[in-house]
Amino acid sequence: MTPRIPATLVLAALCLPAAAACDISFADPSKFADIGAADEVDPNVKELQKYFQSLCDKKLPQGASLQLQVLDVDLAGDRRLGGTGKWLRVMNGKNDWPIIRVKYTIERTGQPPHEDTEMISDPLYLDRGRSISDDPLRYEKRMLSVWFQKRIVEGKAPPAPKKRK
Repeated sequence: MTPRIPATLVLAALCLPAAAACDISFADPSKFADIGAADEVDPNVKELQKYFQSLCDKKLPQGASLQLQVLDVDLAGDRRLGGTGKWLRVMNGKNDWPIIRVKYTIERTGQPPHEDTEMISDPLYLDRGRSISDDPLRYEKRMLSVWFQKRIVEGKAPPAPKKRK
């Protein structure tokens, strides 16, 4: 004989909001503008994937689902060969800001899905205060956190392009 589940428990379970779901993928990282030196590609992709997942876990509204594909990555700074023969990432704040291009679809309860492709960048990444963190992706993570909050959590549209005078 199978146990019977009380109808009130079934109804209560149906009324609970669906858990947030997140699907993060990467296009071909070998074709990215700059994901780091050859030995950094895999760790950087894994770290960015882990970071996106943590943003979803902490901030994605209940019942929402996000499909996000990273199309391109250009890390903050430029890679230069140092005097010791090792590659270094040099940051000067000129034309070396972080840029990550993504394609995403967000579905929220009671709203039609929203799909967009966006270039996330932070030209002022060095002007936002020096970071004491030694995380090599600290500027990218800060930029992604701000973007995620505005676009995904708050649902704000990107600013309209400025018109030339």
